[in-house]
Amino acid sequence: MASDFAAFERAGRDLAKLVLGYESLPEYQLEIESKGTSDFQVDKMSIEKTGELLSLKYNATTKFVGIPDEAFSYKVFGRSPLEWVVARYQKKTDKNNGILQDPNLWSSEAGDEKYIMSLVRKSITLSIEANAVVSSLPKLQN
Repeated sequence: MASDFAAFERAGRDLAKLVLGYESLPEYQLEIESKGTSDFQVDKMSIEKTGELLSLKYNATTKFVGIPDEAFSYKVFGRSPLEWVVARYQKKTDKNNGILQDPNLWSSEAGDEKYIMSLVRKSITLSIEANAVVSSLPKLQN
């Protein structure tokens, strides 16, 4: 039906706008547990589940608590946006050339020490807003 096509076209445009403009999305508000001095540097983040609560160990001193399940239901190539951030934003040394890949350097160069922390929050907003777009699509008839 033409109306279904129009709905899918709008959804595609809305999803493209979200994914391409992720850096301009608002940050999802999360509870932060901090031990001592806040440190914005990352080495390797990890997603944890304690009972019903989902959290993200950001670094040795900082943890985000209360990540909604919905943050993991929208997938891009098999991973949620948050899972992509966790996988890509970590320090590691390339096995072939020995070069250290450090995402914290970008934060320093950009003049925003909280860039990665902000990106974590924006990736959750991206998932939630993308889920809303997808759930608004009409059901297809066979």
